[in-house]
Amino acid sequence: MRYRDKKTGAIIVTNSTLGGDWELYEATAKKRVKLPVEEEQPAEVEDEDLEKLSIAELKSRLDELGVTYPTKAKKQDLIEILSNF
Repeated sequence: MRYRDKKTGAIIVTNSTLGGDWELYEATAKKRVKLPVEEEQPAEVEDEDLEKLSIAELKSRLDELGVTYPTKAKKQDLIEILSNF
């Protein structure tokens, strides 16, 4: 049998009878709501946009990508590293 937690919406399958915050999933089928799914978009890097970014913004983008860079790297060095990804 399928059960849905009333608070979290978690669904489990078990042969046991549950109570408390759990309710039969089939009984709540009319209440189901499809939640929007966030899709990760690939990061697109354009050379002309990179020139407009500050050093902190360039470092932040590299951090998001998990790319290591020299701590004392100049802006142009950061742009070159980022443009490779």
